[in-house]
Amino acid sequence: MSDTVFFHRDSYCKIELVPEQSAYNVGKDIAALKLPTKEVESLLAKHALVFFPVVNTGTSDHTTIKEDTVAYGFEMFGLFVESKQSVVTKLWLGFSVIFPSTNSCNNLLKVLQLIGREYQLILIDRDNDLSVRLQESNELEEYLVETFGFKL
Repeated sequence: MSDTVFFHRDSYCKIELVPEQSAYNVGKDIAALKLPTKEVESLLAKHALVFFPVVNTGTSDHTTIKEDTVAYGFEMFGLFVESKQSVVTKLWLGFSVIFPSTNSCNNLLKVLQLIGREYQLILIDRDNDLSVRLQESNELEEYLVETFGFKL
């Protein structure tokens, strides 16, 4: 298996994890929390099915390396961690055919719940114009089933 994963530039941060205050238009992004990259990556690594230290982005015509970004693969989706000076600046969920394909989402569900509780984050899905409170198990489960067709 390759150590590289690709995401199309149009999908960048379409499903983003942000501080709960952001849902109320406070304008606070995840970088303001100053989450240590190593701490977040350690939590993800415990539950991920695969790890990608190299992330490429672009279009079908042109790709480049997305500097300071890694991905942790779960069922059909990955959590991409972008950082600067050892602080997480972006955290988003993205799809790739290279992530394990399954109808179950046990690992993804568990890590999203943990991240939600640990850092008080919510999920913002810009394509579907909705937010999901990660701490609310029923809400998160419904989102994963209804939006992506996972089976619980």
